[in-house]
Amino acid sequence: MLEGGGQLSIVLIGRPKLKNDLRRPKMEEVGDRTTVFEFGGLRDRQRDYIDWVMKASLQEGVEQADVLTDAAATLLAAKLKTRCRSASTSCGRSRPPMKSEPSRSMSI
Repeated sequence: MLEGGGQLSIVLIGRPKLKNDLRRPKMEEVGDRTTVFEFGGLRDRQRDYIDWVMKASLQEGVEQADVLTDAAATLLAAKLKTRCRSASTSCGRSRPPMKSEPSRSMSI
């Protein structure tokens, strides 16, 4: 790569914690050569985002209304506003038991 005069760029996308991890001494080599860009999120543009994704994803001649109702797109936009804060919950719902956890169901 050096012989060709090229430059290697790697894009790492992660949670805000990634920025903090890159500042730690163990990550100093990578962190010193890293430029961090913060994405402010969708804010109140969730519906616009869904419409853009659908338009970019659908084959030519297929309309968004053919695969997703307006009500469904609105519901998805509302769900994009919900932020999960804990690994033990999924947007307000209890997580299912893991395989290593004992089952709480009973047989009669």
